[in-house]
Amino acid sequence: MNNNQETIKKCGDCMAEIPQKAKKCRYCGSKQKAGLLKEEVGLKHLFLIVIIIVILGSIFSGGSDTPNTQTTSRTSSYLSVGQAGILNNNDNLLNCEGIVSIAFTEKAFDDLTNASVARDSYGYQQVFQQGFATTVENCTRVKAIDSAFAKTKVRLIDNPSIAGWVPYEWAIAQ
Repeated sequence: MNNNQETIKKCGDCMAEIPQKAKKCRYCGSKQKAGLLKEEVGLKHLFLIVIIIVILGSIFSGGSDTPNTQTTSRTSSYLSVGQAGILNNNDNLLNCEGIVSIAFTEKAFDDLTNASVARDSYGYQQVFQQGFATTVENCTRVKAIDSAFAKTKVRLIDNPSIAGWVPYEWAIAQ
């Protein structure tokens, strides 16, 4: 073994000791890569991965040591057909103040949506005046009876004669 360790490296394939500057192993003939040994590169990658995991963990943990036991934001699941829940269009699901509009037909739902997006209060009122929609209080108990893209048809549990379409994110499973 050579006493001058700085000028010796191990071949990446056969692990024989060869000069640090060798481009080819004299024992097995394999080309040598410039730079660090595989073990050194692997340890650096492992260390980097651990640091990234620690950083991401601290970012996504929210910094709170106490678990949140109440659902106060829109993280609840939405109703599937046949499932019971509530209607709520507030950002805070514990807030039952306000009303929810229910459109009796899909066309009325589309008309309400278009009027709302256009900030057309007259068009919105027309849907109600023509009898194609009604309102109920937030947190009204419902059952999902149909679904389509971006909307759910619900029936009121306490007044089953009323059924209509609402945005799917307003029909919350509980």
